[in-house]
Amino acid sequence: MDDFFLTQIFDDLELDEADRLTVYDDATGKPIVPGSVVKGIPTISRGVNLVEGITPTESQYLTMNRIRTAAADLDRNIPWWKDLSDNRRRALLNMSFNLGWPRLSGFKKTLGLLKQAVDLEESGVFDQAQKIYERAAEEAVDSKWARQVGERANRIKKLIAEG
Repeated sequence: MDDFFLTQIFDDLELDEADRLTVYDDATGKPIVPGSVVKGIPTISRGVNLVEGITPTESQYLTMNRIRTAAADLDRNIPWWKDLSDNRRRALLNMSFNLGWPRLSGFKKTLGLLKQAVDLEESGVFDQAQKIYERAAEEAVDSKWARQVGERANRIKKLIAEG
């Protein structure tokens, strides 16, 4: 199929199918929320049947898009995160992806310590900054979240502590 044909069918479907950004029951049109009884098929977007799953390419696209969203949240809320080492940025971005900014923002001690360490590094006080990073790593895993995610939290702790 050529691109012109694909564009035409896309335009047709835009007329025929609502672009729904949350999962809904295709039989009732109602959103699916925790506790919903589904009569038809869980569906999203323009009639995408979720029972059939998505392709690996779609999964990769969705994941990359959510990574960008999580990074934008960090840029907007704690712009100093860009001054961290690559490993520490990976740790924060992983947490932001998993928790979302609203929940990550509740890690006040961890974030405060990371900011303090960044400031110390900018002042050239690297030994003290490293000790603060180690404390930040401990704070990150002293949480309900860390107990829920298990090994993920241990990897993040290591990324923060070792930089």
